[in-house]
Amino acid sequence: MIAPRIATLLALGLNLAAPCAALAQEEGRIAAGDQVRFTAPSLGATRLTTCTVLETKPDTLVVDHHGQAVPLPLAAVTRLDVSRGQKSRSGTGALIGLVGGAALSIGIATALHPGGTRPCPNLGCLGDIQEEAAEGLAIVVVGALAGAGIGAAIGSAIKVEQWRYVPLDKVRLALSPRR
Repeated sequence: MIAPRIATLLALGLNLAAPCAALAQEEGRIAAGDQVRFTAPSLGATRLTTCTVLETKPDTLVVDHHGQAVPLPLAAVTRLDVSRGQKSRSGTGALIGLVGGAALSIGIATALHPGGTRPCPNLGCLGDIQEEAAEGLAIVVVGALAGAGIGAAIGSAIKVEQWRYVPLDKVRLALSPRR
């Protein structure tokens, strides 16, 4: 009874592990058309240089550098990154807008209710204080949400390139035909 369950769990585990192994194999794969950035001090590229891969050979990338096909021997490369595409900054913008909107609305709520904590000689004025606190909290929440929305809208318009570092010992070139 236990043996079939163990066999089922083992088969399930192996099926889940296969896609992970395939992803790990793709980690260092570079093909024609990929955007790469690299350093190759022996070739004069001491800062990160960005190029498009035109062709791959067993030990060399042929890259487009300012409109010219330039061979880049992998032995000369000291760092290699591959582009994963562009990503917006909407999340960062929303967070900055949330904090900014909350801060601004705290200032507005304080200006609308400058009394702060006032003396309350009897329990009759507690309702007024609670009402003012609820109103101030509502102003802060609305301001924070409005700021988050504005920040997300601004952040979504800002695109940045996402790069994946490729360990040089794991570089695998997808051989491409010559054009």
